[in-house]
Amino acid sequence: MKNILTICSTLVIFAATNLVNAQWQQTNGPYGGFVSCYANNADEIYVGTQFGGIFRSTNDGASWTAKNNGLKNYEINCLAIDGEDLYAGTNLGGYDGVYHTNNGGNTWTPIPNLWTSYVSYCIAASGEDIYVGTAGGGNFFSHDGGQSWNSSIAGIVPYQYHFTNQILLLEDKLLTIVNGLLYQSVDGGVSYNQVESGFLVSTYCGKLSVAGPNIFATTTTGLYISTDSGINWQNISAEVPIMPNGMLITTSENFVYITDVAGEEIYYANYNGYDWSPLYTEWGTVTSSFHAIADGELLVQSSYYSLDYSLLDSPQLHFSGNNGDTWEDVTNEITSTYCMSLTAHGNNVYVGTWGNGICKTSNQGETWEFTPNLNSWSLPTMATFGNTIFAAGDGGILRSVDDGSIWTVCNQGLQSTGILGFAQIGADIFAATPMGVVISTDDGQTWSASNSGMGNEYATDIISIGNTLYAVSQSGIYKSVNFGNSWSEINNDFPQDYIPTKIGHIGEVLFVSGGNSGTMYKSSNNGDSWISMNFDFIGYPSSFAVYDDLLFVGAFGNLNTPGVFMTNDLGTNWTDVSEGLDNNLVWDIIINNGWAYVCTKGSGVYKRPLADFLPENISSAGSHEISIYPNPSRDIINFKGNGVNMTKAQIKIFDSKGSLILSKKLQGSSLNISTLPFGFYSIEIMNDDSRSVLHFMKE
Repeated sequence: MKNILTICSTLVIFAATNLVNAQWQQTNGPYGGFVSCYANNADEIYVGTQFGGIFRSTNDGASWTAKNNGLKNYEINCLAIDGEDLYAGTNLGGYDGVYHTNNGGNTWTPIPNLWTSYVSYCIAASGEDIYVGTAGGGNFFSHDGGQSWNSSIAGIVPYQYHFTNQILLLEDKLLTIVNGLLYQSVDGGVSYNQVESGFLVSTYCGKLSVAGPNIFATTTTGLYISTDSGINWQNISAEVPIMPNGMLITTSENFVYITDVAGEEIYYANYNGYDWSPLYTEWGTVTSSFHAIADGELLVQSSYYSLDYSLLDSPQLHFSGNNGDTWEDVTNEITSTYCMSLTAHGNNVYVGTWGNGICKTSNQGETWEFTPNLNSWSLPTMATFGNTIFAAGDGGILRSVDDGSIWTVCNQGLQSTGILGFAQIGADIFAATPMGVVISTDDGQTWSASNSGMGNEYATDIISIGNTLYAVSQSGIYKSVNFGNSWSEINNDFPQDYIPTKIGHIGEVLFVSGGNSGTMYKSSNNGDSWISMNFDFIGYPSSFAVYDDLLFVGAFGNLNTPGVFMTNDLGTNWTDVSEGLDNNLVWDIIINNGWAYVCTKGSGVYKRPLADFLPENISSAGSHEISIYPNPSRDIINFKGNGVNMTKAQIKIFDSKGSLILSKKLQGSSLNISTLPFGFYSIEIMNDDSRSVLHFMKE
């Protein structure tokens, strides 16, 4: 972390009176993405998604509402419901790993005092008893509603990492699967005994599920049933009409539902595990997850492909209320698609996704449609030159000349795929690849090396300014003034450990961001020298977009930090223009037809009128400038506002991880910070007509 004091003088973030009600609007998609977990009671269904957080439905999936307020991570691993209490485990460890709500997900708060660096993988709860199983750290338990926590591996077979698949609470005990072995505890998780009775040797347990008075276990040696609360087990694989190895299972009160590891067919039986019947499905692709809501009521997520790979489809969520006689697609309004890149052509906006190919909208995001047969592609790069649209990723380069109706793979001449940037000079198109820069002289149909002087440097981005090319590599920045025939490394003032990844510009002024730092650099002399602009507290700048003299920067930070910034004075001052973004993990930003669009990791695409950002709608930095002094400080920080009434401002203080530390009304123009531990902090200052975010260090 460098030059911390420059933040207060150069990174003044403000909002104008005119922008109080202006904000980003989430478009209607792209809908879809993977559902990772489920929970329900009699009236509500909750699904946790891989990237988009948690969604709630009160009408059997006909409509969904995102319930993410308070979550710092939208990658949900597990859900558990206990009456009005709902618990969620995210892909973060530590205090931000497990969250709780008792108001239907309207607000989430982190479970206090649970400290483990391991990711939460499963949760079980009953009253004051809460159990968390982790991916590598074993089980944690609380018997006072989460106020205090303990962990124990007493009785569990020693291993370097203790991975917990599941915790199942029964009336008089708990059952848990750790490293594939089944254990029971009768003392609330203090100690465990391995359960082996009835299991074949080397049986690896995958999932437990309760139907009626019985417990079922899926294992590597078959499907087992226990009729005595998990003490003894019987292999009933002979009754099952599909291969049991790796099967998925879900149960309702009186039914058991299974599918094999390939998810080709679903079968169901009564709670005794006999007399299996096929469950009719109509979508033709495999089942990736499913959940029994009640007897005959199921949610089933279909995945990408059919068993013979002849059919590709985006993940879809289906509901049946009659044991599979009829189905409804209930994917709409679940926005969990990982969106990575954007481009536009005419009225069309295209988004490249992670593992879902390309989505397109022709009506400013009112509706989106996936491009058929591209669902396995991950596409972090898109660009448009004239009537040719490019999309690229690990599979190489896709090209379309008909508004995205047909895409053709154009990898001829590429030494490496993994394209991360495009640029154009005249009729020549250039691409940044892991083996340097390549050029196409036939509108992207074929490619050849164009990296003399650069060698096989891993190029991560490329731009053109007039007839000059700039390419970013992992070792530095290269420049070509002869249409890519040769390259020379330009002077850089970056630290030795700084890895530049993206490059943008306003006119002749260059901006560079790094993949291992929030710091950006600016050059006003064609890269001969660079000035540091510190974004360490905000996140990693991920993308650039330019409109006239406005430069927009998308940032990939945590959910408490801004996601989009704008400057109209070449980076001397930056305006936070993130209002309305529910997900500030911004991957890309573009300007098209009077709108700004950003794509996010897990919450789809947002849009905002370009007029919001024009100079007449943005106040000057001087009219609302706020400063902090002294900085660093041990006890007291003072506020000075130019044209701002600080006496009744609402302030929030966040630590360096983005956790909210303090929220209060400011009484006067100073604040006592003596109780804060040493470290770096962000402070948000809200007045009636402005919002500022400043930073300080507590000595």
